[in-house]
Amino acid sequence: MIWLEWRQLRLPVLVLTALAVFLGAAYAAHVLRGLPPFAMVEELGPWANGTRCTLYAGLLQDQESTCKVTTLFASRWFDWWAPLLSTFVAALFGSRLVSGLAFLRLQPLPASRLLLIRLSSGLAALTLTVLISALFVSSRGALNFSWWPAGEIMRSEFWLGTLLVWLRGLYVLLLAACLTQVLPAAVAALISIVSSLALLGLDFDPFVRKLTLVYTPEQFGALAQREALPLDVVQKFIGSHPPAWLELGTAPITWGWMGTWGWMGLILLVLAALVTALFSRTRTP
Repeated sequence: MIWLEWRQLRLPVLVLTALAVFLGAAYAAHVLRGLPPFAMVEELGPWANGTRCTLYAGLLQDQESTCKVTTLFASRWFDWWAPLLSTFVAALFGSRLVSGLAFLRLQPLPASRLLLIRLSSGLAALTLTVLISALFVSSRGALNFSWWPAGEIMRSEFWLGTLLVWLRGLYVLLLAACLTQVLPAAVAALISIVSSLALLGLDFDPFVRKLTLVYTPEQFGALAQREALPLDVVQKFIGSHPPAWLELGTAPITWGWMGTWGWMGLILLVLAALVTALFSRTRTP
């Protein structure tokens, strides 16, 4: 069964691996550029994409005034190209979970083993493509922050962002695997793709890690009095001035007592249980 599965998958895996190499190398070579004015810098560090100063005076002066710079790590990679890659790979393999099931029913193999082989092949393809593209992208380097070493950025942000990309793919894989047992494979793949990409434009996408650099008005100085700041000015400022503190910018981090990671884990467990139950029922002659 494993040999038969590999024969069916080797061409798609080779094509997807080539795609992962192309996307990762293209981003590393500045072909897939970010947004101006930082298109030609090595922007694996945080990109400033918004600034908001809240200053209190008079009767409200006892409240803390802050200047917050919203940043997105490795813009155009973790919020666009990498999610597209993981989503389409996972949808492809998730939607083929019951492909050829009529033939598989004739084999003296338990449903649990068939399910394990199919899911393992999908996870292996997803992991391979995400990891290969990430390795190429990581060669691009990081922004030069005087207060944030490039090596620490890679360890604390880049690989965590890569993990979130992989988890997005796992979510799509399990969702497509559930839907394909009650819907045509193409429809199941389309729904899982739309459900993933619909999150990309929302502030509470749990698979994109956003950071907010919080400064005091004293640190921001004269910049705090300006209503509109060019992003290149903000980028130069945050590159040389450490913030008072960092905070996650994604809203779901405060959802209940479990937090984002707890809810993500629970959703993935529920999807995995549904896949197992539906596949076992479908497998029963």
